[in-house]
Amino acid sequence: MSDETSGCLDGITILRFAHAYEGGAGLEYDVESIIRCLSERSRLTTVYVRMCRTPAEEKEAERPVGRGRLIEVPIYRPPVPAANGSPAISTVSASSRVYGFVGGSWVVPNWVFRLGAHIRRPPPRSTDIPTAGSKVRELLDRFKPDIIMLHSIGGRDADEIIRHAKRRGIPVVLQLHYANERYAHFSIRCQVVRASGVSGVSDLRVPAYLRNRFSNLLTGLSLAEFTPRSILPGESSSTPPALLLPARIVPSKGHEDLVKAAAYLRDRGISFQIIFCGRLDDVAFAAHLRTTIAKHKLEKEIAFRGLLSQSEMRECYASCAILAFPTYHFEGLPRVVLEAQAMALPAVVYDSGGTAAALTDGVSGFVLRRGDITGLAKRLQQLLLDPVLRREMGRQGRLFVERQFTLSALAERHERLYTQILGPSGGTGLRSVIHGF
Repeated sequence: MSDETSGCLDGITILRFAHAYEGGAGLEYDVESIIRCLSERSRLTTVYVRMCRTPAEEKEAERPVGRGRLIEVPIYRPPVPAANGSPAISTVSASSRVYGFVGGSWVVPNWVFRLGAHIRRPPPRSTDIPTAGSKVRELLDRFKPDIIMLHSIGGRDADEIIRHAKRRGIPVVLQLHYANERYAHFSIRCQVVRASGVSGVSDLRVPAYLRNRFSNLLTGLSLAEFTPRSILPGESSSTPPALLLPARIVPSKGHEDLVKAAAYLRDRGISFQIIFCGRLDDVAFAAHLRTTIAKHKLEKEIAFRGLLSQSEMRECYASCAILAFPTYHFEGLPRVVLEAQAMALPAVVYDSGGTAAALTDGVSGFVLRRGDITGLAKRLQQLLLDPVLRREMGRQGRLFVERQFTLSALAERHERLYTQILGPSGGTGLRSVIHGF
């Protein structure tokens, strides 16, 4: 714990809102990590508004976390129907391209988006939590938070929370956990102009209009949990070496590209295994994927492990040699790439969203153009045939994560942002001041 920063958020109350479930991965793990590392350093109160899967789980609970306290407020959201058979690369309509250009342009004045926010609220989406606005309004009156962190933005639920906060003079910070291109979306920019702070998890592709006020908060890992000390750095306990793709089974995560690259490797006499682990979110695509595997006669080389717990994931990293992550999805800063490097695995990835910020190209892995299946196969071949290179890239990956992605570094980045917004006296007396432009 750093003496310079410990206790700097003492007495502060933070309300967090996220489209996240208890104990999930990705966004869930990111938010839980932020809460934990800040609470270990300061005596603060966190009110965490998240989702639950059944109405019976809507039970507010309070518990101590570190030096602080956490009040969890689960809200039921009806299940969102799965979109089966969606293409690997989503199409973009002409209207979406126009809105993207307008939303991301620094030339378009901010009054356009302020006016847009007054004239037209965001249309309701299936991913919104319908009762979030009314619930947060009640929580603002009860807990009187000093600052609100929105980890899910752009929807009508986030819009309602911003409106309630503005009426009470409470500063709101937006944190995007996905690709920064989303800040070019019209409805998100309508929320940006009313926010006190804007942040993300990488500095790649930040829209021009945000470059002078954007905070890159990155993410953080527990290096004690993800450590390669039980195995040789960069080496696998499996024979032949195993390639790992940890992601939801959906078209946009690149499973089919890895299967095609595997066929290239097999045809050249290279031995390998492939492990797919992750939740099955698209039944139709899963059936298509198995058909593709059978077509290339790769049934013996490829195994589906399903959704794994955190401890099971660590064991999976430890047993594999290389991370393959040919995602088409506009990722923020993919945690699996950081976890793999912390476990001394080199990574081969596509340049989607903020993925390239999660490794050092040519040092701890390789970054390829999206859809470059031949390049993917050749880089995997290079690593499979060169254990010395695997070890060195694995070692460099571990050093890369140690330099930037510790939990203490994550806490310090958040503390700097919050103290900048609240000022030296914390939340007291600042409720009437909303920063912005």
